[in-house]
Amino acid sequence: MLKESIKNKNIAVLIPHYNNPEGLIISLKSIEESHPVDVVIVDDGSVKKPDIPETFSNKSIRNLKIIPLEKNSGICKALNAGLEYIMSENYKYIARLDCDDLCLPNRFGIQSKYLDENKNIVLLGANSEFVDENYNHLYFGKPKVKVSRSYLFAFNPFMHDSVMFTRDAVRSAGYYPTKYPYNEDHAYWLELSKYGEMEILPEILVKTQLSTGSQSPKNYRKQRLGCLRVMVDYFKIQYLHHFIIGLIKVGAGILLGHKIMRRILKIVKI
Repeated sequence: MLKESIKNKNIAVLIPHYNNPEGLIISLKSIEESHPVDVVIVDDGSVKKPDIPETFSNKSIRNLKIIPLEKNSGICKALNAGLEYIMSENYKYIARLDCDDLCLPNRFGIQSKYLDENKNIVLLGANSEFVDENYNHLYFGKPKVKVSRSYLFAFNPFMHDSVMFTRDAVRSAGYYPTKYPYNEDHAYWLELSKYGEMEILPEILVKTQLSTGSQSPKNYRKQRLGCLRVMVDYFKIQYLHHFIIGLIKVGAGILLGHKIMRRILKIVKI
């Protein structure tokens, strides 16, 4: 078994964890694959440690690695600690998943097959079903299937928990930028996009939980301001059109707040 795990390192699933062991187990149980994947959990200095019960078993998970950080350092450092380990082990693809979120059957197999068949793609997302704290349906995402760099400059259509990206792109782009604590994914996709194409599969492959206590609603205005910072830092004159539209969207988000903007974006897609 050890020899197989060394030879056949194809997919590593990266999960950051902070004080949510119950949500972690829920996410791990949701992984259902025809070919097992490896899981890398980075604990960001939790008080509630990610203790996986000895009785836990999932045939779709071949190896499970927990990387503990001594103190809470934020999601960027947690993700980069995981990436550093994954790159040292030479996995071909890196997939993301968050605690409390669910994978639909064979999600990672579908995404890796698509990347195998489309070598020009470095970042691949999937459509999501958004659910509440009890996993009741709220709404489906409306992904932009092909994502240009100019569009990505002003808008981040990728759900972080749905993406898979390539080892070769990470080698070229490096790790998550640490200067955008609320928009690390948006900035990182822009870095990865320098080295290939980006797409979002229309299939629903993830269930993303939107809870009242989750980071996104709580820090929504900080995220909007962070989005503006990303736009300014990555600005190019050819992005002017999207910059203006993005500026309007950021301003509306700050003024209207998360709940109203979420309702608007359920109906309207820019």
